[in-house]
Amino acid sequence: TKIEAQYVHYQKPIDRFDLRGGVNIFTEGGPHPTEVRADNAVYEQDDGQIDLTGNASVAQGSSVVKGGLIHAELNPAKKLKLAEASENASVKQTTAERTTEVAGPKIKAAFSDVQSLTAANVIGQGHAVLTPTNPGDYTKLSMSAEQAIDVAFKGEGLLDKVVTKGRTNIKMDVPNRSPDAANKSVTADTVTTQFAANGKDISHTVAVGNAQLVISPLAPSENNYQTTVNAPKFDCEFFPAGSDPKTCIAATAVKTVRVPTQPAADRGTQTLTSDKLIANFDAGSREL
Repeated sequence: TKIEAQYVHYQKPIDRFDLRGGVNIFTEGGPHPTEVRADNAVYEQDDGQIDLTGNASVAQGSSVVKGGLIHAELNPAKKLKLAEASENASVKQTTAERTTEVAGPKIKAAFSDVQSLTAANVIGQGHAVLTPTNPGDYTKLSMSAEQAIDVAFKGEGLLDKVVTKGRTNIKMDVPNRSPDAANKSVTADTVTTQFAANGKDISHTVAVGNAQLVISPLAPSENNYQTTVNAPKFDCEFFPAGSDPKTCIAATAVKTVRVPTQPAADRGTQTLTSDKLIANFDAGSREL
């Protein structure tokens, strides 16, 4: 472990460092080095406890935790086990397929024994963004929630589940790969998003409580409609790759409004009401 700062006060009996100004703690060993930065820090080396203040960050492998304040806990091998960040807190993980970013007023991030991120939990109003490395292959996913966002990972860089609490909006920005390409958004009181076994693609989403599905075509045409579906609950299955919805089932007391993107004398707003509605998406174009 290498420790740098403009001022260092070391108490040997309790193995405690009081660090001020340009703090940098770097620990080698294992597959991923750990690097800690802050304006000031208190590092209790024997107990593996670090309290950071001011421009704080903890980086390990492809994961970075940032905030105005960070409390970090290290395992006996001096690798990151837990990080609690507050004041503009964020967690970012970068893989070959995507970048996952989670932000909010307070975040708890947990790491496995092999230094992989296992969970990032936002407490309070927060947002999460999953940005594909190749926008032509995958849909960009953005979500915001009023109360909490819990992101669970499996393996290194693989997503397992995202659960939101409080009024939630999830937006899926699709590649412009067909004339009827359309962005989709889901809004509800709570949303659970499950990922496939590969940890890359969304497999299933359930939205509960005053749910709304909006399908917005990227290009106006006489065959493209902006479609809004309101229902108490949505249950959506996704295609095996690309994080695009395959089928969405809305129930009960469903109201659907379709507005033409290119108005014409013989083309007006369509309103449908039903006990249940099934929206199917094309396997080729991935559109309604």
